[in-house]
Amino acid sequence: MRPIGYQTARGFVLQAERMFENVADDLGSTNATALSDIRTGFVELKQSLTKVNAPKQAIIDYSMFVGIISKIELAAGKLT
Repeated sequence: MRPIGYQTARGFVLQAERMFENVADDLGSTNATALSDIRTGFVELKQSLTKVNAPKQAIIDYSMFVGIISKIELAAGKLT
């Protein structure tokens, strides 16, 4: 991942988590398992984006990154 792409992805992940946590308490009563799955997904994504600058070697590959996002999206669909 290019440095700019890495920093953009990191910013999106951090902002998405903040936005989610702002409404998580309201959503928690609908499906606690889905809420937990979303939080776990954000932890996994943030572990791959630990530094502000892109590492020389990616911590996880692109397909794994997108897979985690898909899990978050699937879990979020269970909250509606």
